[in-house]
Amino acid sequence: MFALLALISVVTPLTLFGINAADTSSTKIYVNPPTMIAPPSEDFVIDIEVENVTDLFGWQAKLKWDPWLLSYQNATEGDFLKTGGNTGWNIETRNATEGWILGFSFITGSVSASVSGSGTLGRFAFRGTSIGECTLELSNTKTFSQPDLVPTPPYLGDANGDMRVDVKDLFTVAKAFLKSVGDPGYNPNADFNSDGTLDLFDLLCAGLNNGHKYPDDVYAWKPVVTTHEVHDGYVTIYSPANFPVTWKWLDYYENQVWLTANVTVSSSGSINNFDFNRSLEQISFNLTSATPGSCNVSVPKLLMDGAFKVLINDTLVASTLTWNKTHTFIYFTHEQGTHSVAIIGEIVTRIRAPDLLTMVDINGDGEVNILDITAIAVRNGWKEDP
Repeated sequence: MFALLALISVVTPLTLFGINAADTSSTKIYVNPPTMIAPPSEDFVIDIEVENVTDLFGWQAKLKWDPWLLSYQNATEGDFLKTGGNTGWNIETRNATEGWILGFSFITGSVSASVSGSGTLGRFAFRGTSIGECTLELSNTKTFSQPDLVPTPPYLGDANGDMRVDVKDLFTVAKAFLKSVGDPGYNPNADFNSDGTLDLFDLLCAGLNNGHKYPDDVYAWKPVVTTHEVHDGYVTIYSPANFPVTWKWLDYYENQVWLTANVTVSSSGSINNFDFNRSLEQISFNLTSATPGSCNVSVPKLLMDGAFKVLINDTLVASTLTWNKTHTFIYFTHEQGTHSVAIIGEIVTRIRAPDLLTMVDINGDGEVNILDITAIAVRNGWKEDP
């Protein structure tokens, strides 16, 4: 609560120009990425972002999750609103047991400052603690344009009724912050827009009007709420399954050398009947899920490479490909039920031993020297067992 008091005390306007922006229904607040897949016991980060906003002065959003599935780690303010000036940022209001956090920030020092466009509002880190899926739900979202100067009454910011706005009112609002009608501690006198919940609107009323004496002050600063769409996110904590694909080489002396590449399938559903068919140039498996979900398949380039196509029940579906030096990562979504999945590669390589992939720098030490020549000499005459 004291952090809220210190935070809201810096809102007092230095510039007396209120510019009211028109509502923009095309503005969107959303969780990005919209779908996240992460292993247990590892941190991952999601952003709350805004798109196509005009004259943004401040914002708030309550982010909710399944506390049995996720553990909140930390949060930092995004850089978007800070491009308009100094900001007040709060992430101390949270409940780990219920699984929610309220983040908000606003531009301090001038009521005429604002930002427009798209960007990141806040960044939130979590850790998966159990296997499963949950929604990252946004609620209590508000966006504000520059405050308006409106005639009194009502006497905005005066929560204790003594006709002046000072630290006592800031304390009253902060004490009842996030309380709603019916909650212990809800204070209707501090709910300046009478919407049934104490939130950033009410804090801004107290901060923006700090120092006002009524009825001498015939105008008060009123936060301007604008409209926006809200889009939740979705997270899957998975237990990755590794499926080895093994093949045989014959060295110079016709000795058998077995090599293995692991295909990793990450999904909240169950995976069975995994198969790699070289002649069909595809990986296939059955996927069973009780809910709609997503799947990520990590394919070693040693095994398959190039562009990939994903078929679910023999129907081509949209997929997203990312890659690094050694693997391609194939992401796709699916409906609930049992599905036959086939992943077809553009190139099914003439499988090579991993230490031959670097071509000239055989041992991967960053130098081409006698050690690489030795490695080639030792393997001279190797061939893949058909």
